[in-house]
Amino acid sequence: MTPHAFQVESRSRKGRIGIILKILYLSSEVAPFSKTGGLGDVAGSVPKALWQKGMDILVVTPAYRSAISAQGMQDKGQISMDGGFSFILAGRKLQVNVMHSAPKDGPKVIFLDIDGLFDRDGLYGNGKEEFSDNPYRFGLFSRASVELCLYLNSMPDVIHANEWQTAASVYYSANLEFSEPRFKDVATLLTIHNLAYQGVIPSRLAPSLELNAPMGPSHLATGIFWADVLSTVSPSYRKEILNPGRGMGMHTLLKARRKDLFGILNGADYEKWNPEKDPYIPANYSIKDLSGKRTCKKELLREFRLPQDIYRPLFVIPARLTGQKGWHLMCSACKKLVKMGASVAMMGEGEPQYEAMLRYTAHTCRPYVSFLRGYSEDLAHLMQAGGDCLVMPSEFEPCGLTQLYAMKYGTIPVVHDVGGLRDTIVDPLQDRSGATGFKFGEYNRASFLSSIARCLRYYNNKPAWRRLMINAMAKDYSWSRAARNYISLYWHLKSKK
Repeated sequence: MTPHAFQVESRSRKGRIGIILKILYLSSEVAPFSKTGGLGDVAGSVPKALWQKGMDILVVTPAYRSAISAQGMQDKGQISMDGGFSFILAGRKLQVNVMHSAPKDGPKVIFLDIDGLFDRDGLYGNGKEEFSDNPYRFGLFSRASVELCLYLNSMPDVIHANEWQTAASVYYSANLEFSEPRFKDVATLLTIHNLAYQGVIPSRLAPSLELNAPMGPSHLATGIFWADVLSTVSPSYRKEILNPGRGMGMHTLLKARRKDLFGILNGADYEKWNPEKDPYIPANYSIKDLSGKRTCKKELLREFRLPQDIYRPLFVIPARLTGQKGWHLMCSACKKLVKMGASVAMMGEGEPQYEAMLRYTAHTCRPYVSFLRGYSEDLAHLMQAGGDCLVMPSEFEPCGLTQLYAMKYGTIPVVHDVGGLRDTIVDPLQDRSGATGFKFGEYNRASFLSSIARCLRYYNNKPAWRRLMINAMAKDYSWSRAARNYISLYWHLKSKK
């Protein structure tokens, strides 16, 4: 199978009026080949959902060393070398190696390596610090992704870029049309997953990328300025980033483009995150039979070396160790949670200051608080299945996927009332009969602990707690809904060209 063109499947997978849209989907990480967080999950799920609805979609991602290894390609089709091409940028000739994988149940994935810049251990850094040339690496990747269309001799209808790492592609697409007229019919969409990460371009690297960034020297600002249409990963986050407090210095630019800014809520992949068939957990369970959750809780307590008291409420928090995730709020409340009768299991990796903070908290709150450094896919699934409550005290949260997974597993979320957490969780104070979790408004310890106290009152009322679990597990946040919204946006874009 060759990737040298967009391909229409033999079975009928057509869009409106018999036309199949061709989508070039760009992401710096795509699960299961590469993943550091939610972006990898999203980019591994959205294209598949679009493909299932008839879009002719090609996914493009960097050829990281780990992505093209045996571990990265397991059960996803053999990765094949397809030669390469070259292009000239800022007077320098750059060589691009092209590989591809063709899974049976989803779209093709193309991997690009430019002058060996992605043949490293780590995606963005070495575990201690980020690579200093990341703005250059991903600027070249963005340009190479656009040049790929010429190599394939096939133009997409839409280039869908994600985050700052691929944002420059919309600029290159818009400006290449002067030398390559076929690009004038290509529409561009940039999805903003987290405005906190902008890809600032050091002045020493700017000339080598030939980027015209009138709104500031960053990849994200360039993409926001040049994209035909913008989207965020939840409706509430779309509203929030138009204000100075959440706009991260870009609210003025975003307000100027508010008519082209849409909020599309992320989804969950229930093929991977489903307690009825999850291979990572010791016992499967469902709405009709919840007994397996107790077995999962016992195993989770054992993994975290917490007291084997299955009647004591167990709070879990698997998240990256960054300031955004509210670790300082969680640590400040841990002693009180223990006094309130709870146990806490925490897992994550990231900034050293938060690792030190969590180790100290776990030490001072023994034996009811435990922290494991790192990330394990099987343990992440076990935490969702074995926990009673998921805690997400994020200062801001563009969407969040963890709370969507938790609800499917009957693990009740306690969240800050922001962004996608606001859009996905129903508090008893909003709708007692339809509640799925608990929210706190003011971002402080008192407000957080108040929501925890309300949660524990429900936990101690078994019929009320069971209703919460059933409500949460019955919620459907599958990617099918999000895919329909993206397809509508693609047609909107197509109509403007």
